[in-house]
Amino acid sequence: MKVKILALATFAAAALSPMAGCNSDTTDYPSPRDVTGILKYTGATYAPFHFRAPYKFAIYDINDGFIAYVDTTKIVMPQINSYRDKLVEIRGTLLKDDGDPILRAESIRIKR
Repeated sequence: MKVKILALATFAAAALSPMAGCNSDTTDYPSPRDVTGILKYTGATYAPFHFRAPYKFAIYDINDGFIAYVDTTKIVMPQINSYRDKLVEIRGTLLKDDGDPILRAESIRIKR
């Protein structure tokens, strides 16, 4: 009986050991998140002196607070401009790049 319990305990410890090293702050592949906000264009403007935004679009909350820049390179769609200045829901991974939050969008839809 002791041998069976020892074998079961060893098997359980071996099965659970990969989970023990998981730390959500340091994962290489963060889980997708759904972010709701207003998609705004941050690309080129016609001002003589302006800073260049790292991405063409950013998402803001309903109080006009910045959430993150939106990387739309993985979305295959002909007209991303049809989502501009509308309340949208974007699914993607949220990362930090040089201190700026970046949302790598996987899908986008208009929130009704």
